[in-house]
Amino acid sequence: VGDTVVNGSDKHYGVAMYTGDQNISTPVTNKLTAGMNGVGLYAGGNTGSTLKYNGEITVGNGAAAGTGIFVKNGSKVTLDSGGKIYLNGINGVGVYVEGNAEFTFGSGSSMIFSGSGIGIWGENGSVINDSGAGIINSSAGAFVIRSRLANGVININAPGIVLGNGS
Repeated sequence: VGDTVVNGSDKHYGVAMYTGDQNISTPVTNKLTAGMNGVGLYAGGNTGSTLKYNGEITVGNGAAAGTGIFVKNGSKVTLDSGGKIYLNGINGVGVYVEGNAEFTFGSGSSMIFSGSGIGIWGENGSVINDSGAGIINSSAGAFVIRSRLANGVININAPGIVLGNGS
C-alpha cells in the first residue's frame, strides 16, 4: 500500500489491512506494508473487531513512519508472539488505542523504530496489557516513549522491561 495522501483538508490513509466488525479466531500472519503516514492494520467497524496478529508490519518511507496498528473503539487486538512492527522513519506510533478499545503487547513480540516515536498510545478509557515485549530503537539519538496513556489502564505483567538502542 502506498503513502497517505493529503488533498487540502482531506486525508486518504494508506491502510494495508482493514477489519470491520470481525472476530477472527485464527491468528493473522500476513506480511503488511504501508507507506509514509500509513496504517499497517486497522481493527475497526461499528462494534469493533477482535484478532491476534503475529506477522510483520512495516510502515513508513524512511523519512516519515506511520501507525503500525490502529485499534478502534470496541476492538481488541493482540500483537502475539513473533509479531513485529517496523516503523521506518520519524514520528511513528507502534499502536494507537482508542477509548473503549484494548491492546495486548504479547511476550515474544516487538516494535522496531528507525527514528523517534511512541510505542503504544492509549486514549481516554483504553486498556493496554503489556507483557514485557521488546521495543528496540535502532537509530542513535532517537527517542522512543514506550507507552503514553490519557486516563486509561495499563496492566504490566513482565519480569523486566528493557529499552535498547540497536546501533
